Amino acid sequence: MLIIKPDKIYLSSCLANAVPGCPYTGANDLAGILEKKTGIKVILGTHDYH
Repeated sequence: MLIIKPDKIYLSSCLANAVPGCPYTGANDLAGILEKKTGIKVILGTHDYH
């Protein structure tokens, strides 16, 4: 079976810059959790946020 592992994980701009933010965890904390569990770099945001 072929297993494909992504190079990076992107969190959407609306998640990374949400106002008000999530009361349970912030985007930076979520990125840290994902990186720790997967070993894959997490990028916050996919485009400029207006």
